[in-house]
Amino acid sequence: MNSQLIMQIFEECPLIYRRTADGAETIVLRRGVECGDGWFEHIHQLSLSIESIAQHLQREGMPICMLPQVSQVKEKFGDLCVYLEKSAAGVAEVVDLARQRAAKTCELCGQPGKKRITSSEWVIVLCDNCADLN
Repeated sequence: MNSQLIMQIFEECPLIYRRTADGAETIVLRRGVECGDGWFEHIHQLSLSIESIAQHLQREGMPICMLPQVSQVKEKFGDLCVYLEKSAAGVAEVVDLARQRAAKTCELCGQPGKKRITSSEWVIVLCDNCADLN
């Protein structure tokens, strides 16, 4: 995903995209979001939802080190994969919904798509137009 989109997500969701308790960067902070721009809306909405859960928990008095924390976001075998260091009630459902939506969305352009195998034998969700280009 392009760096401007990644920075937008990180800036809007600082609680869930934070360094670890010992100050180390998570994989997502080092590598960014490892998928195409077509999934931006799904990852953005997912992030905002988890951030909202984290904000609520923080207001309730939960220490920051216990709040939900995203460690990696990537595509693997055509699936959206979201890894968390910390989680909370409701987060798994939000992640599952984003995964379901991404499974029907072209990873490159965001149009409706389906899983396909490219000529280089990668499994990726593509629309008809992007599949013709790959």
